[in-house]
Amino acid sequence: MSPRPAGTPADRGPARRNRTHVLSACCALRVRALPAAGPARARRPVFGEIREGLRHCANDPVLRPLFVTLTATGVGGTLTATLLSYRLLTAVRVGTTGLGVIMAAGSLGGLTGALIAPRLTGRYGSGAALAFGFLAYALMQIPPLLAAPGPAWLLVLTLSSYGHFAAATCVGTTQRTVQMWNCPPPLRPRSSRPDCG
Repeated sequence: MSPRPAGTPADRGPARRNRTHVLSACCALRVRALPAAGPARARRPVFGEIREGLRHCANDPVLRPLFVTLTATGVGGTLTATLLSYRLLTAVRVGTTGLGVIMAAGSLGGLTGALIAPRLTGRYGSGAALAFGFLAYALMQIPPLLAAPGPAWLLVLTLSSYGHFAAATCVGTTQRTVQMWNCPPPLRPRSSRPDCG
């Protein structure tokens, strides 16, 4: 079989990508920082700001139970997520493609959760949205524990991953909204962080 002549469509792809990267780098170099809007504030020590946020959250009757709950579910969720992929690949034998499908469904679930959180909060209130989200999050942890090899279980695990991430994102979005409502104005710019400070 004779070698392809240079300049065939298969050879043009990498060259076109390289030109695109060079063009993007040139455009990025032209970006300049905006001038400061007002007088520069004196920088405060980071640990002092964290302490201030923790003190506010510990004394707030709404934020204190919310953060205790989120911390407990966050630690548990992280431990579960660490072991889940291993279990799905070894015991359930979904394979790498199946694991990719499950993870893709989780990404779509996260997008769905972010879209439905404002609607749930507007219709039922933030407390009901958080309670529904926590309940759905807990229920979506059950299928991976019961799963066995087979295409039916792969479908169940895909739906479970979708629901799991939809619930987690709904809770996270609602929690941040509640946090913004309950933080005083000086803490609001920092309130997207879990310590409100």
